Amino acid sequence: MALNYKSIDYSKNDFLMRLDSKFYNLQEYLNHSSNFSEIDFIPFGEFIDNITDGEHAGQTFVKEGVLFLKNSSIKDFDISLYDGFYISEIKHKKLQRSALRGEDVLFTTIGHLGSAAIVPENFGEANMNQNFVKISINKTKVSPYYIVAYLNSKLARKQISCLLTGNIQSILTYPKIKNIKIGIPKDDSIQKEITEKYKDAIRLSQEARRIIKETINYLDKELQLIDNDENSDKVFSIKHDLLNNECGLWTPKYFWPKYVETESNLMNRVQCIPLGEIATLKKGDEPGSDFYIDYLDKIDTDVPFIRTSDIYNYQIDSSPDNFIDIHTFEEMNQDIKEGDILFTKDGKIGEIAFVTNSDKAIYSSGIDRIRINKIGKSFGITPEYLFNIVACNKVGKYTADRYTVTAATIPHLKEDFIQKMKIPILDENKIKIITKKTKAAFEMIDKKKNIILECQDIVNNICKED
Repeated sequence: MALNYKSIDYSKNDFLMRLDSKFYNLQEYLNHSSNFSEIDFIPFGEFIDNITDGEHAGQTFVKEGVLFLKNSSIKDFDISLYDGFYISEIKHKKLQRSALRGEDVLFTTIGHLGSAAIVPENFGEANMNQNFVKISINKTKVSPYYIVAYLNSKLARKQISCLLTGNIQSILTYPKIKNIKIGIPKDDSIQKEITEKYKDAIRLSQEARRIIKETINYLDKELQLIDNDENSDKVFSIKHDLLNNECGLWTPKYFWPKYVETESNLMNRVQCIPLGEIATLKKGDEPGSDFYIDYLDKIDTDVPFIRTSDIYNYQIDSSPDNFIDIHTFEEMNQDIKEGDILFTKDGKIGEIAFVTNSDKAIYSSGIDRIRINKIGKSFGITPEYLFNIVACNKVGKYTADRYTVTAATIPHLKEDFIQKMKIPILDENKIKIITKKTKAAFEMIDKKKNIILECQDIVNNICKED
């Protein structure tokens, strides 16, 4: 490995503040790259009308209310909507400083640093915690959609890396954020193109979620899965002989009437088959940290490495923390393909994603891949139908919660227990209706992913190195 070096004049003002080489490498790159003749670099602060974070205090969450976002909810170009955190309307009204508005730019400042997304114009009421910021952009100067695309670019990430110094936990402060140099193309059509593409991606994503919600509700109605409020009491008793069960579980949730009776009523109304009989499950692999490649170092052939936190909105995150090189991907041979369902069994259990045509990824050991087998196909089950069954709260979520155990502090669901999930078989016409709607929804999500990739490529290409 060659050793590179350069000399820095100690009389420069920066020398008194910064002694790390990456800072000077970036400054030289920004000042002298011939590729930047068509770009003006302007401090981010000049485009910011307002910047704020959420309340620096713990929240009391409620079952239903106003959506509350944490920094883990912010993905590159997107927002995770089903993390399950809500605050009351009263609390939300008290936190108007951190209430989200359409076209606010959301930007993570701690943990997974530097992910940016925009609040859609019709997003509805929502609030946020203190570990990311919302930024109001002066739209007369720059498009907030372009700002998001730029903040998610490699050049912006390089700057963020240089802005961070030797803290145990790195944090992006307001002054550091305002000092990020935003590359503004002199050709206005580039901003317009990205804005139009990003808005189209949001439209596709919203329509896909609407269809998925509508389809799951249709399935609920067909299965007559009504709320079992009369069986939701947390205090109940069972006969001692039930403790000797095939699962060997003595956990209260295993015997909770809300779960037991829902499954029993379902099996009495419609033919049900255990998931393990109609599908094969395959546990993910851990390639090890030596194989991790971060976003700054990745090349086009590198493949996303998906952890449980990288499954959101029924899809996999195309821009996770780490990537794996294509050779390791091929050697691991996980055989992930369109129509597979990914199901989380560690940490936040029961999250699912449907693999689309453009997805290529390695999934971790905290995830199981579910794929329909020959027996499942003989019953007329399709990947789209099975997705809806597993996504159905009173089938997939109830099963996951019922069989989950906590080892030390980490919840875990054994693969053997996932296989016990009861899969109801509706008639052929209903399966076709569900399949058609779901297929259309995920075609939209797949198109959305490709549009976002186009936005990334546009910005990375105008800001690429010589």
